[in-house]
Amino acid sequence: MPTIKAVSLGVSLRGQSIFSGASFSLSRGEGLRVRGPNGSGKTLLLKTFAGLIRPQEGILSIQKDLAPTRFCPFNSSMDDFLKAGEFLRMWGNKTGLEREITQWSLGELLGQPMGRLSAGQRKRVMLAQTFSHKAKLWLLDEPEVALDDHNLQILEEKLNGMIASGSTPVVATHRTGFLEQDAWTTLDLGQAR
Repeated sequence: MPTIKAVSLGVSLRGQSIFSGASFSLSRGEGLRVRGPNGSGKTLLLKTFAGLIRPQEGILSIQKDLAPTRFCPFNSSMDDFLKAGEFLRMWGNKTGLEREITQWSLGELLGQPMGRLSAGQRKRVMLAQTFSHKAKLWLLDEPEVALDDHNLQILEEKLNGMIASGSTPVVATHRTGFLEQDAWTTLDLGQAR
């Protein structure tokens, strides 16, 4: 039995259809890789998964045992004034923070303001904050952007580890060759509108 199923799912924004006809099914031990150009609706689909947007057409069913859900946006500039360590303490889960700070090599960045970090450093802080929590459904909006090869490998191992442990990651991405293992289903949203 699928844990997540979409049938002819469609989302509109301000009265304009962004995508329609999206159908897929995920079972335990699978992740969803969502591809498409900018403007094709990848972020809107993640927000639909999170319950922040209602689909205009079709059906999206998510089993209740996939709660809790964690959403990692592409970027957030709301916390630019906070130091990285303050950001992590404010939004992270204390139980998992030390593990993530070590894994993402953030020790030297903790005293730096978020607004002064490079794109790759900022992404690592955001991923550490997200992964410090526990979840069953992970929604990640282009988490690989700005990561170097070493950190990209860490991310891919973490995502594949989630699948192996029974969690379901849903990842919006542009990158080819990323998350190509058999446990990943690909949804291509096609053209930007």
